[in-house]
Amino acid sequence: MRPQILDNFGLEAAVEWQIREFHNRTDIRCHRIIDLKNVVIGEHLATAIFRILQEALTNIMRHAKATMVQVFLKKQNGNILLKVRDNGKGIMESESTQPGSFGLARMQERVRSFGGELTISGTPGNGTTITVNISHDITPETTHINESGVLSI
Repeated sequence: MRPQILDNFGLEAAVEWQIREFHNRTDIRCHRIIDLKNVVIGEHLATAIFRILQEALTNIMRHAKATMVQVFLKKQNGNILLKVRDNGKGIMESESTQPGSFGLARMQERVRSFGGELTISGTPGNGTTITVNISHDITPETTHINESGVLSI
């Protein structure tokens, strides 16, 4: 299901709102650089990016013990780049592949459905970085959304 804020205000405003809501709920400091000026992003891709951000922030809130989060969202080299970094405990590689890592699996599934790349890196005691890189050239006519809201090409 597509969040109404995306329809009403677009991806950039929806991301700003989500970051504010996260800060208000957790009191974790949030720094952001969002630069999507003059970038038109299709609704399916915008929904996927927004949902990935939500999942990343939820994981930080539940697991990271972070005091600061940085979010970068911009177009770079023809791709949409989303990077979410925290200063928490740092994810171990074994944690990112555990059978119970449903949130990470959903992020991976969303990114793969666009032919993109998801990288999760962590350093014990120095936080985790989630990087999403998805081609901006995905067109709606080459995509299909399944019942779970996951896009397939």
